Amino acid sequence: MVTCKEPLCHYGKEATVAVIAAFLPTNYNPLPVLVSPTCKNEMAAEAVCLIQTILDCLSSHPDGENCFGPIWCFLTDGDSTRRQACYTLFMCKELTSNNVNGLFEVLSRLPGLNLFTGSHNVTIDSDPKHLIKRKLSLSHLRQIHPSNHVPGHATLICSPQGNIINNVTINCKILTL
Repeated sequence: MVTCKEPLCHYGKEATVAVIAAFLPTNYNPLPVLVSPTCKNEMAAEAVCLIQTILDCLSSHPDGENCFGPIWCFLTDGDSTRRQACYTLFMCKELTSNNVNGLFEVLSRLPGLNLFTGSHNVTIDSDPKHLIKRKLSLSHLRQIHPSNHVPGHATLICSPQGNIINNVTINCKILTL
């Protein structure tokens, strides 16, 4: 006997937003291509499918790469599910000197730079403010939480305790000055 489960409706409490923008100092106008509610229960495999669908659409649609050029870099925020999905998509092949578009010649001169990319040489990056928040939080968390339970990365930066770096407290009050 087959049992049917009742359908389950998830309510989005945040949104996933995907935009495309040119790497230009002028006329930088990000164009939203996706706004999707999220309940934060998505798995990395679902995020991989979503990101790959966006890339495939931009590649094949007449108003995609034809208008905006090829995708060079995919940036993500601090969400761990998206970071895992991006690792799957954009850390699968290492650039070599055989690279036909000259990307290796440019990037290989930068010591310590990650030379792994995804298909079509798309690189991955994280939004700098999320990197800074994570770095600040992790450095302080190791000092005040020796147990296994550690608050989220942005929790301390938003709290009155903040993070202490070189005897300076960095918290939400300081960041809003």
